[in-house]
Amino acid sequence: MNPLTIADIAHENDEVAFAAYTEFVGPALWMRIVRGVHRAKPGTCACRPERPPMFDIADEILGPLCGRCTDLWTDRLMSGYQVVREALAGQVPTITSGPNAGQEIREWIVIREHFASAEAERQDVPVFGAMLRDFAPRERTPPHLDWLRAVWAQLVHYPTSKRIIPTVRRESAAERGLPTRPEVAICSAEWAAPLRVDPADRDILIEFLLGVRDEITDPFSLPDMQLKFGLTAGEVDERLQRSLALLRRYNRDFYERAVAVPLAGAHGATDPDGHGCAGEHVPSVEDACVAEADAHVARSAIIAELAFNPGRGRAHGVGSGVGVGPNLVMARLLQVIIDAGDGRKVDIVALFRRHLRLDEERARAEVARFVGLVVGAGVRWVDVLLRAVDGRAA
Repeated sequence: MNPLTIADIAHENDEVAFAAYTEFVGPALWMRIVRGVHRAKPGTCACRPERPPMFDIADEILGPLCGRCTDLWTDRLMSGYQVVREALAGQVPTITSGPNAGQEIREWIVIREHFASAEAERQDVPVFGAMLRDFAPRERTPPHLDWLRAVWAQLVHYPTSKRIIPTVRRESAAERGLPTRPEVAICSAEWAAPLRVDPADRDILIEFLLGVRDEITDPFSLPDMQLKFGLTAGEVDERLQRSLALLRRYNRDFYERAVAVPLAGAHGATDPDGHGCAGEHVPSVEDACVAEADAHVARSAIIAELAFNPGRGRAHGVGSGVGVGPNLVMARLLQVIIDAGDGRKVDIVALFRRHLRLDEERARAEVARFVGLVVGAGVRWVDVLLRAVDGRAA
C-alpha cells in the first residue's frame, strides 16, 4: 500500500483526508502537548512525547495514555483539521483585529496553495510528518519549505504556545482546591484594593501566589522580580511578607486556600499529632540548610549570567561584562538545556560554540558548568525564570 501524501489532506474523501492530516500533524502536536504537560506538572502522567495515540486494531499500544494529554491532543487535532478543510474550500482564516482586520492570513494562504499543489502529490506524509515533528523554528528555513514553517506555526505552535502549561496548572490547582487565577483576584477584587497600592508589591505577591499554585520548589525565591524592579532578594522578601500580612487581614479564607494549606502540604504528610508519617524521609535542619545554600549559589549565578551581557572576547564567568538587562543569548542557551532535559534532540555543545564563540573544549566545559547550575538551582525554578525573561523580551 502506497503511503499517503500531503495532497491527500485535500482529498474529497473526508476519511482519507483526515487520515493524512492526522499522520502529518498528529506526531508534532502530540510532542508539544506532552512536553507542555510534563513541564507544567512533572510526573503528572507517563505519556511519551515520541508515541502519539495513533494506531489501528492490529497495533500494540506501547505505554499508557492519560486522559488529559489525549483530550488536549484530540481537541486541537480536530479543530486544526476543520480549519484546514474550510481553508481548502475557500474560507481562509482572516486577521481579526488591527488595521489589517479582515485580510486573509498569509500563512494560511501558503498552506492552502501547497496542499492543493502538484508538488504535494509527491510528498509522502510519513517523511514530512517526521520533519514537522522535528522542526526547529529558530533555524533558517529553505525557501522550498516555507509551507512547512507555515504549517508548524498555525497548526502546531499557535494552538499550544502559552496555552498548555497555564491550562494544566489551573486544572491542577482546581483539583487541589486552590484559587485557579489568583492574579485576577489580586488585580480586580474589591477586597484586594489595599494589595494593589504599590505595583511592585502587587506583582511580587502575584508571582508568589502563582508559584505556590504551580508547586514551584521554592515559591519564596523570586529572581524575576529582582530583575524586574532592581531589588535585592531581601528587599523582595520584605515586600512579600508585608503583602502576605495584608492578605491575611483582608481575606483570611483566600489566604488559607492560596497560601497556608498548599504550603503546609508541600512540607510533607503528617499524622493527626503533627508528626511525620512512617516511611517518609524528613531531612534534618542541617541538610535543609545545606540544600538551600547550594540552590542559592546556583540561582545567584544564573541571575548574574542573565543580568549581564559579557563583552566580546571576554570570559563568560559570573558577573563579567556590562549590565544591559536580560542577556537573551544566555537565556537561549539555558532554554536549550531545559529542552534537552525534556527529550528534544539538540546539539548543546555546538550551540554553545556558535553563540559564545568558543572552541570545542571550552564549549564542553561551559555546557557542564551550566548544566550543573540548572540542576543546582532546580529545573522548574529556571524554567519559571526563563519564561519571565522571554515575556519581557517579547
